[in-house]
Amino acid sequence: MTTSGYTIFYADDDLDDREFFKEIISEINPDYKVFIQKSGVELMNVLEKTLWLPQFIFLDLNMPFKTGYEVLKEIRHSERFKCVPVIILSTASNESAVLKAKELGATAFIVKPNKIGDLKTIINAILSSQWDNNSPAFRRYG
Repeated sequence: MTTSGYTIFYADDDLDDREFFKEIISEINPDYKVFIQKSGVELMNVLEKTLWLPQFIFLDLNMPFKTGYEVLKEIRHSERFKCVPVIILSTASNESAVLKAKELGATAFIVKPNKIGDLKTIINAILSSQWDNNSPAFRRYG
């Protein structure tokens, strides 16, 4: 997979987190395209209408209307999207949240760090990794 033109979807209901994410991705590589969704419902609507696949989906867990868990379950039950890496990006840090995300098919779980620089380091590591159907098992950060 080439890293020159990633397309990334990110669903989070928190405006500040969405802005931080866009800023981080722009600093990592300004050629990456980021599409922001304000909810799980909006993400699923966009996924259903898009003609192409994103290289990554980053997903918050705690959103109104449709939780990140519900969205993850829908993505993993879709033949079209089930191979897209889904990275959970959440303030939830308890083992039950991580385990549930893993069981539902998350590719990785990031506990949102307090420092934006730490988040940038983690996201850069994820985007720099090779991801395909032969990727190593679930990864946890934080």
